[in-house]
Amino acid sequence: MPDDIQKPELKNNQHYVFQSYLKAWTDDRNELWECKRGREKIIRKGTKSTLSAFRTYELKDLNDDELQFWELCMDVFRLNDQNKQLIRNHINMYLTPFRGRKIVDGLKAINPIPKGHPDYQELERIFGSLELNLEEAIVNTDEDFFSDYENDGKKWFDRIMEGDLSFYYPESDGASSPDYTERNDFITFICIQYFRTIEMRNVMTENIQNMITNSINLKDYVFDRTKVRADHILPQYSWMFFIMISVGFTSRNAHLTVLHNKTSLPFITCDQPVINLKSEKGKELKEFVIFYPLSPDVAIIVNDESVHKEKVIDNKMIIDDFNRKMIEHFDKYLISNKKEVLEGMREMYL
Repeated sequence: MPDDIQKPELKNNQHYVFQSYLKAWTDDRNELWECKRGREKIIRKGTKSTLSAFRTYELKDLNDDELQFWELCMDVFRLNDQNKQLIRNHINMYLTPFRGRKIVDGLKAINPIPKGHPDYQELERIFGSLELNLEEAIVNTDEDFFSDYENDGKKWFDRIMEGDLSFYYPESDGASSPDYTERNDFITFICIQYFRTIEMRNVMTENIQNMITNSINLKDYVFDRTKVRADHILPQYSWMFFIMISVGFTSRNAHLTVLHNKTSLPFITCDQPVINLKSEKGKELKEFVIFYPLSPDVAIIVNDESVHKEKVIDNKMIIDDFNRKMIEHFDKYLISNKKEVLEGMREMYL
């Protein structure tokens, strides 16, 4: 590949808990405190290297057996024809860079221009540029998708902090025909944050692998299970689930409650910052109530039974209960704005 080709920016360091969210737990040095499972020392660090991994959201190609397995998955989850087609379109869009790679490889294979020809270098430059742009799409597309939602999420968080819930409760403005588009987008954003983490991706990968191992070939779905990889199915699988959950929330007009922490004990967060308060290990999941701390002083609950839009908490035991829920759901990392809080949590609960 010619050296003078301008290389695109590959977003290799990809946060599974986004940076602007983590900044709510930073101090005047723009640093936070991190407790890692199994590590003795609680460390202070910046957000750039916190809760991120190399190419977490890199796209995966799908072979014919994996596409056929997807058809079976959609029937297992009883998706209607409209949602099936939505997922097929989504998969087709994500496979575009891989089809492009095959086209470029085919063109290179039949290149009729010999190396000594004056046009050979220019053609190599064109091929090289195409390959780099395709790699950029494979590495950056999902990261860019999440970043777009993060920008909207930051704006919604700011409004919540300011006490403005009109984006979620537009009827409070007295409109005769309230527009719930922004509320629905916010719910989708929350569900994305729930399913995008390493912890949830590991859980879903295990579920997919169980389906691959235990599935049977039916008349309409014949595939070679040895050619179906769970990590290839995962990106679209997680996308399907956050759409399903968000549709469920919006269809029942899920309630939003903002919790204002007025105690000296801050909310903590972790590498699974959005949790289901109704989930218990080893028990069948029957209810979904989301808890999401937005800062040491503010958290939200979605789909609870409260009639109040906002609640003030002045009891440290209640905050401690929420923090213990976070500890029940974290994978490897706990985050706080205070070192002594993590030390106390580790001593009492870890």
